[in-house]
Amino acid sequence: MEFDKIFNSEDVKDYNLFIEKLRQLKEKGCSTKDILYLIYQYYKKYVTYNYDQLQLVKLNRYEKDEPGSICEEAFEEIQKRIDMINEISRMTQKSPKEIVNSNEVDKPYSKEEAIELLDEAFLKVEGRKLTERNKERIFENYGKIIHIPYKPAGTRILKTHEVLEHDEIRRLTRCPYYEPVYSNGMLIDGVCAEYKKFEKKICKDLGIKHLEVSGIGTTGHGWSLIYLPEEQKWVHFDMTMVKFYQDGWIKNHEPYTMEDWIAASTSDIFKMQTTRKITEINGVKCYFDKDNYAELDISKFDKEAEREQN
Repeated sequence: MEFDKIFNSEDVKDYNLFIEKLRQLKEKGCSTKDILYLIYQYYKKYVTYNYDQLQLVKLNRYEKDEPGSICEEAFEEIQKRIDMINEISRMTQKSPKEIVNSNEVDKPYSKEEAIELLDEAFLKVEGRKLTERNKERIFENYGKIIHIPYKPAGTRILKTHEVLEHDEIRRLTRCPYYEPVYSNGMLIDGVCAEYKKFEKKICKDLGIKHLEVSGIGTTGHGWSLIYLPEEQKWVHFDMTMVKFYQDGWIKNHEPYTMEDWIAASTSDIFKMQTTRKITEINGVKCYFDKDNYAELDISKFDKEAEREQN
């Protein structure tokens, strides 16, 4: 089904118009798989993936066995030197500058050195450096000396009228995530979590069975399980992978194409991405990977979801 022959320019700018057009198609007998194909085409044409946020995920949330942990470790290494200087400064009441000049501890990384360290980590994990947008946010105040209220170490109790100031070297910024972008209810930009949320709403509004999946791709990941009643089977719908293919993010993916992620079987997803793991389905903890995926019975999670709704 060709997207542009079904939806006009106004349909794709307003969720109510978009979902009504899909509802009409479904009522006329359009298969669930064809509906998914139309949603896939919307993603391809109108939705972007927030790669800046993907990098922040690698810095702010990771598991030790994930490749993204290399980036977090580099981030923490940069912080560690500043933390040491600030701690000594609090204990001795010497200024951070005095401590650095005295060579009591390793000097902090310069901004240039710190950027290089993070760039090297991201090159290993992603094949690209830290994005300019993230550099600006993460290093916004790095290395600046700030003044903070200070209570010295020891037993001396400060009187209520006493005010002391203490110098501290500013660390890297732990960035909050970038907000997803919507326009009149239509998703425009986000990451996998927002993709999954958008798909859940569409399926609910169309009366299509849907389960949310959480797991790991190369870092924490989420996607959708959708039931095809015409074929009486569940399929994995992963538009993040579509965007990765489309944007040239996935290398050496042959013989697979982005369309293989529209309605993939469980065996498919582990063949197409061997690092993938499933850790949760509709809030129920589980664990499936390339070695035991054949044991996954999706119907059990569907029954659990039905009990919760009732």
